[in-house]
Parts: sequence; C-alpha cells; structure tokens
Amino acid sequence: MKKLTRFDLASLGLITLIGIFSAIRFQYLPQFIDGYYHLSVANGFIASGGWVGWDWWSWAPFGRPHLYPPFYHLLLSFMQFIGISGLNSLRIVEVLITPLFFFTLWYTCSKIFNSRVSFFAILALSSFFSFYSAVSANVPASFAMIFGFLSWLFLDKKKFLRAAICLTLTFYTHAAVCWMFFISILFVAIFDKDLRKQTLFVLLFSFVLALPFLFHQIRYLDYLDIKVLGEVKFIHFSIFLVLLGLASCIYFIVKRERWFLFVLGYFFAAVLLFAKYPYRFFSAQGMVAAGLAAALLLERIFSVISRKKANLLIVLVSFYLFFSHATLDLDQGKLKFNGFNSTFYNFFTARMYSLFEFKPLLVPKYYFPISQVIKDNTSESDIIYSNSSIAAQIFSALTKRPSSDSMLWEVKPKKEFKNYEYAKLIIWMKSFITTNITGKEDLRWRKIYEDDIAYVFLNEKYKPSLKMRTAAVSFRFITYIIVTIALVFVLDSFIDWSFLKDKWPLSKPQG
Repeated sequence: MKKLTRFDLASLGLITLIGIFSAIRFQYLPQFIDGYYHLSVANGFIASGGWVGWDWWSWAPFGRPHLYPPFYHLLLSFMQFIGISGLNSLRIVEVLITPLFFFTLWYTCSKIFNSRVSFFAILALSSFFSFYSAVSANVPASFAMIFGFLSWLFLDKKKFLRAAICLTLTFYTHAAVCWMFFISILFVAIFDKDLRKQTLFVLLFSFVLALPFLFHQIRYLDYLDIKVLGEVKFIHFSIFLVLLGLASCIYFIVKRERWFLFVLGYFFAAVLLFAKYPYRFFSAQGMVAAGLAAALLLERIFSVISRKKANLLIVLVSFYLFFSHATLDLDQGKLKFNGFNSTFYNFFTARMYSLFEFKPLLVPKYYFPISQVIKDNTSESDIIYSNSSIAAQIFSALTKRPSSDSMLWEVKPKKEFKNYEYAKLIIWMKSFITTNITGKEDLRWRKIYEDDIAYVFLNEKYKPSLKMRTAAVSFRFITYIIVTIALVFVLDSFIDWSFLKDKWPLSKPQG
C-alpha cells in the first residue's frame, strides 16, 4: 500500500472538514427545491413498484414523460424501503455527497497523477463556495461526476470493463454530466491513435448499455422545452480557476501532452452542454475542468522551480484559496468583486447563512402542520395544488400526494389545463402576489385551515381522476441488474484484457 504523503494528509484533512461542514447543516437540508422533486419521483416509483417512464404524480391527472435518469430516485426508494423517512433520506445523502465527491476526486487524481495535483484540485474546487454549494445541492450531477472520475481511474488502471460500467452509470444518473465524461474519453479516441482501440471499446460498450434509456428519452423529445433559467442572472466567477484554468489549457495544448486530453474533452463538452446554463459552467459542474487544469499547471510550475520557491508558492496559493478565493459575482446584471468568498471563510464566519445558496426552503413550524392537514383530508390517490409551484412540489414530496403542478419545467405536461380543477386540496400561499382569495367560494373552495403562510381549501367539486401507472421495470428486476453489475466488477479482476493493454496507460505529467 502506498504511503500517504503530506499532501495526502492535507487532502484528507480538508475532506474531513468538508464532512463536518455538511453534517452541521443536517436540520437545514434539503438545500434546494431539487431535493423535493427527486423525493416525489422516488415516492412515485415506490407507489408504482419500480421504475416507470410516465410521470403520473406531477401535472396530475394527465402527467408527462419521466425523462430524468433514475439512479438517485432508486437510491431514495431503497433508503425508504429500509425504514428511513423520505425527508431524512434527502438529508443523509446531501450530508454524505460532498465529502464522498471530494474523496473520489482526491483518490482518482492521486492515482492518475500525484498527491500534490490531487491536493490542489480539491483545495481549488472545495474553496470555491459556489462549486461546493452545487456539489451538495445538485446530487445526481455529483453522483454522475463520481462515476465519471471512476471511469477515468479504471481506464488508467487498464480495467476497461469497469471503466465502461462506470461510464454507463453516468447515463443513468445525470442527462448532461454523462456526455461530459463520454466526450472527454472520445477526445482521447479521436486525437490519440495509439489509444483508440481501448477508448473505443469503453465508449461503445457503455453506449450500448445506455441505449434503452436513451431511446426512452428520444421517444419523448417533443415534450422537452429547454429554457434559459433565472440563474443566468446570478453567477459566481472564480478569478483563480478561470485565469489559471485558461492558461493551463493553452500551455498543455501547445505542449501537445496527450494525457491532458481527458481534461480538455471535459472542458469542451461543458462549453457545449452548458451554453444556455452559464451558471452550471462557471459556478458548478463545468469548473471541474478548470480545477484539474489549474492543479496540473501548478504542478508543472512546482516541478521546474527550486524546492524553496516551490514550498513558498505552495503556502501562498493554499493560504489564498483557503481564506480568500476571490470571486466576481454577477447579480441581476451587476458585477461585483468579492474578495472573501472562500467556502472555509464563509463557514468560519457564519456568513454562508446569509447567502442565497444556503437559505433553507423548509420551515418546519409552518410546513409540517399543513402537511398533516393534507394527510388528514386526502388519500394517496388524491391530487393537491398550490398557487406556488415550489410549495406544490414541497408538499407533494412531504405527503406522498400527486400534484397538479410540479418542478423540472423543461419537461412539458401532456396537456394544458386549469390545475386547481383536479385538486382535492388547494394550498394558497399568502406570500405570493396572487394572494386574493375573494371569490373562491364561487369555485366551491371551503377553507379548512389557515396559518401565517397559507390557506388550505377543500375543493368540493373535486372528482377522483388519477390514473396510477404500474412499473415498467420492477424493483425485483432492478435488484437483479445491481447484483449482476457487482458480480461483473468482481469478475473483471480475473479477466486478462491483453488485446487492449498494449501502449497503455497514458503518459503522466513529469515532476
């Protein structure tokens, strides 16, 4: 076993600190509305008995295609199966995902490159507060990146079957991140003829395994409505990552170092996929390429200067990233300089609780009583509605009730309709502009509950109309697939892929 270096110990120390930061936020989670959407999907899977390709639990009773990759929803379903509540399932995963992500990144980089590269990749990315927040909030994307890192690692270790399976898992975890890793490996296949055979094997194998779900998505392309989200007006730019990442790309392209093709391919794919989502590129998943590129350029600099100068530079860069990590923040079209936006600075000064990314949506003293009113006055086949789609999503997830409104607006419902007509209960949020309740009696809405944030109305004209779909792929069959994957991982240790191993692995950076 390789002895841990001082950079390994520093990396593990950072990951431990990141884990502590995550754990102390347990009661404030889920962090974003995304978690409630994923919990609603998991609840739908449980009710259907497995994976189902039609989202009958949102935009009810008509529904819409369910196009989101299923990995996270199956994980939440399993956690509820073993007795963990839906809300706590979200909280546990969001606590664990951040240290797990950075641990996987550290392990992958230390094995493919070296301990110093892995330390600076972790420090640069974890100290960028916006990226840290995205790792915790965008759980499926973070899981997909974990699988993607492992596909790189298994490729480097000449474990091609495992690399292909990990790349396949990215397709069943996140619809965009999968292509970032696919294209990163494709870059190697295109630009390095010596490694073309190995990379094409991994690409073709994973693509074939992903085809069933890709066909399902293609079948319902007409339902997609890709929009520019409001986050386009709210972007953090890491000065360090943008400048050093760009300089690194130029340097290694000029040097024509083939091992850099992975990073360059990831960067190119991120530009393509996040053209309409600049927040995801500059403040979230796209910055993985910049973080790796920056760490690799620093490693090259350290390797060509004297040890004394290298140690001084290491201290200065580490100090800057840990305590400052300055950003340019775009907020509603206004660009501002933020000299201290490091994750660690924000936590140690408790500043993160005043930032948008960390403001909790769930207020238990208000939401839980309303949830109980919903459960007491509806069955699991009764539809609910709210004048706030966010509130509709939260209450649908907490009560396991279908909603006539939902999130993930990129997928359109089967038909347009008056959402409240099919709802038995209406949760009318007082904080929204449309708070006027005059005339609701004419719709035969009877108020049955009120608190400081909402009214709850019983729709006396409600007629049961929900059609629950049965699973297209049962949990039992999914279990067989998981067991098979586990057996293949074990079997791959005993398979000699000698016809693929000539001229592998890629040359490593010197220093």
